[in-house]
Amino acid sequence: MSNEAGRAALRAELDGRVAHLYNLTESEFTHILGTFPLVAQEVKDAALAAYRRLGGPAPAQASLSALRV
Repeated sequence: MSNEAGRAALRAELDGRVAHLYNLTESEFTHILGTFPLVAQEVKDAALAAYRRLGGPAPAQASLSALRV
């Protein structure tokens, strides 16, 4: 995998994780992705695919609640 492809994969995963951290539904995330006309469709598709792979509640939610005092 090239550096560019690796960065794209990491970016997609990051976007998917952030959507989960904000507790967005798939529909909400799809809508938000659609508001960026300058972003290539394959970038949006990769972010949505990452969101779907992550599934369930926000991955960091349990750790964040453990930090609250």
